[in-house]
Amino acid sequence: MQLTVRSGADAGASVTVDRRLTIGREGDFRLTDPTVSRMHAAVTPTSDGRVLLEDLGSTGGTVVNGTKLFGPVTLQGGEQILMGGSILELEAAAPPVRSAAPPAVAVGVGEVLPAAPGPPPSPPPSPVASTPVRAESGNRRTLVIAVVVALVAGAVGFVIVTGGDDDPQPGDGAGGVEALAPLANLGAQPGDFSADPSTWTVTLTWSDAPRVVGLDHYEVSRNGTTLDDAVTQTTFVDDGALPGERLDYEVVAVGSGGATEPAAVSVRAPKVAVADALVTGPWLVEMRITRSNLDDEGATTSLFWSFEPVCDFGACDGTFTIRRTDVVGASTAEAGGRYTGVGFGAFLLKDCRGETISETVDVAFAVKRASVRKGVWVAESFRGTLDEIAESPGCITARRTFAITATRA
Repeated sequence: MQLTVRSGADAGASVTVDRRLTIGREGDFRLTDPTVSRMHAAVTPTSDGRVLLEDLGSTGGTVVNGTKLFGPVTLQGGEQILMGGSILELEAAAPPVRSAAPPAVAVGVGEVLPAAPGPPPSPPPSPVASTPVRAESGNRRTLVIAVVVALVAGAVGFVIVTGGDDDPQPGDGAGGVEALAPLANLGAQPGDFSADPSTWTVTLTWSDAPRVVGLDHYEVSRNGTTLDDAVTQTTFVDDGALPGERLDYEVVAVGSGGATEPAAVSVRAPKVAVADALVTGPWLVEMRITRSNLDDEGATTSLFWSFEPVCDFGACDGTFTIRRTDVVGASTAEAGGRYTGVGFGAFLLKDCRGETISETVDVAFAVKRASVRKGVWVAESFRGTLDEIAESPGCITARRTFAITATRA
């Protein structure tokens, strides 16, 4: 098998896969593409004439025929392999003999079907200083954009095939740089979503445009709002998507001469209950006395609280601290986003002699609003009550109830 770089910084480079080879900026098959990891992937010839491909934990991952790898796969030749901003192709040493009635090909677990046979790729055109060269009739360049929505428990792939003839359009490019090929959304639809509340991150991944069309950078937007207008990689992570929201993404390829060509895909993130939000971090809690044996009903105060949950996502137990006091307690998650907890320490009262009192604080509250923060579904507000009991020998036992309303600080 022969592995050849078809596009990218190392276009034309080739190596024979006759032993296990590492691929990367410091691999056996060395690439200068800065978006490729130092040790990006490895290929190993098998006894049946095929090649085993594995990703070595690269930063951007490895994509074969539009499908991102999540484990080793066996290749048969003809596959398009995306690593960083480079596209590589695995070629058989000699073209296979085709019989009149070819047998069905069985694809095992972890294998990737080869790309459909077609004419050999045309060499890149020579640079032109002035007038762009017209392509031969029927010749098309393609930009394949694979959009992958990663939701922890599952990943869903979308492929948008793009194409157009190579003829330059008026005003496209500059100084002989060809215009980007027009993109055509062929209506690829998302499959079923599977999700875990640990993250709602959406990862967009696409194949790099050939350098001969004058690619400069990409622009990514969601629901008409630009997320990044200077993307140089072929992947983008959106950690602000909301559960249950329709997400309309657009990736625009921008040419060095200013020509732009968009590709778009729409997905709907799965819904998740507010009750499943994680209660964590600092909070500003407004407190108002609703009942008291000290004749101070209606008094208000504001305190900062902090929560440290025992998990990284979802409703779970934890500890809470009421700042500017000595109260520390444990909170327990219950059904429906409700929490109860008990804390101990010096709180808001002193006894009849002016001395600090050790108090018991009982809290009960429910999460009312949630949002996504850095890919995690977290609580944004809660409401409930706090009961305070302060006992001191020789003084009356103070009992007060507060209504509490909290927002993330």
